[in-house]
Formats: sequence, structure tokens, C-alpha cells
Amino acid sequence: MIVLILLLLLLGGGGLLSSGLQILWILLVIGLILWVLGFFVR
Repeated sequence: MIVLILLLLLLGGGGLLSSGLQILWILLVIGLILWVLGFFVR
């Protein structure tokens, strides 16, 4: 569920932001996904 929301934010943010900021946005989303996965693993 959370991952789907992050993907929607990724698509929405990617369309609004420029190509340069889009890369940083993708890295941020990937970091959040890894953090959430690590939280559930614990």
C-alpha cells in the first residue's frame, strides 16, 4: 500500500519537476522505500 502511494508520488512529482530534480526525487523515493522495508524487517 505504502509503495503504491510512493509510486504515485514518483509519477506525479516526476511530471511536475524538471529532469534534474526528477533524478533527486527518484533517489529520495528509493531511499524512503528502503527505509520502510528496513522498518518492517525489524
